[in-house]
Parts: sequence; structure tokens; C-alpha cells
Amino acid sequence: MDPLKIDSNEWKNLENVLEEMIPRYDNINSRMTFGMDKKWREILANESSNKDIAVEIGSGPGTLAMMLKSGKIFCVDPSEEMNQIAKKRIGQAGIPLQKFEFITAPAEKIPLDDNVADFVCCAFAFRDFYDKKKALTEICRILKNNGKFMILDIAKHNNLYGTLIYNYIKHITPVITSSDAPKMLAKTYNAFGTPEYYADIMKETGFKNVKIGFLNLKTIFVLSAEKI
Repeated sequence: MDPLKIDSNEWKNLENVLEEMIPRYDNINSRMTFGMDKKWREILANESSNKDIAVEIGSGPGTLAMMLKSGKIFCVDPSEEMNQIAKKRIGQAGIPLQKFEFITAPAEKIPLDDNVADFVCCAFAFRDFYDKKKALTEICRILKNNGKFMILDIAKHNNLYGTLIYNYIKHITPVITSSDAPKMLAKTYNAFGTPEYYADIMKETGFKNVKIGFLNLKTIFVLSAEKI
């Protein structure tokens, strides 16, 4: 794996691990982050207010999708099983399903028209995209001019601090969560680029006003941009 592209075999293994996490997905995330993940997702959810159309890429079991406040929400995930679970959870939560559309597709090939979305986001999913530059190009394509895109993910640092975060994910979170899934997530983190690295890629891809914000002692980052 490298900062831009995951090896196809590794990506398939990752997809299998994420699907195996489905029954405990929110529980694992909550334990890993000591319950802070919901608060961080609210940052993206609040940005979706007063937006006609929002698209979540790597929407998983619908955790963030249920919080989005746009009139129409497209949930895009490469796993059909994830989409089915999301649909079920959203219905059980009493949220009107008619405002959602579930699309089984990778971030690199989103079956939506050009210039359709007012807001696009991904929460703890960008790190796992197969081809990040290609995905960014697709996201830029579906965004309306001046539409907003936001990434929420674990921050990579190419220093001792980054090593500490990696070891926390690999060695401590499996104990905290009683799951081996974080070990695979540690591999994707190890190959991840820094927020600054992806900010530069976004500028090359057609985004403007690219901004980086950090949370939780710089262990989490929010990368935001608008389409030129």
C-alpha cells in the first residue's frame, strides 16, 4: 500500500474486515475513540444543514447518514451488505427512508451526474479508499460549483507521534474493543498520508479553499474544501 492507492488484494481483505465488523461497528468505533466519534461526526452533520443534496462516501452502516440534515441524502458504499444494514437502521430509527438513496459503488466510480451535490463527506472512510486521487477526482466531478467537501479521519504524522498513534491502533484498541479488526485498520493507517499531503492532492484535483483542522490533540483531522 502507498498513500494514494491500496493494493487490490489488501483492499479486498480490508472490505472483508469491515463487513465482519458490521454487528459491532458502532461499538468498536465508540470504544476506540472513548465515545468521541459521535461528537466529531456532528461537525460534518452540521455542515449539511440547509443543503439540498448531500452525498456520503463510504457510508457504512449509516452512522453518519442518520445525522445528516440535508433534504436528500445519497449513501455510497462498495458493500451491498453495509447498505442493507444502513437502510434497516435508518428505518428503525424512524427517519423517513424516502429522503435516502443507497448506492453500491466504490468512491472511484460514483454513479451520479456531474454537479449534483451541494455537500459531500466521508467519515473514517477516506483512509480506506482504494485509489484516493481517483476518488477525489470523482468527488469533485459530482460536486456543484462552490459545493463543499469534508473528510474526517485519523491524522497521520510522519514522526514519533504518528508511531504512537499507530501502536495505539494496532496493539491497544484490539484489547479495548475485544476485536482483531483494528489490526487491519492499523495497516491502512501505516500507509496513510498526512493531511497536508492530501490537501495538496485536492488542490491539484480541482478544489479551492482547502483547510485542515485538528481535533483531540491532533489525533483526528478535518479536511474541508470547495469546488472551483
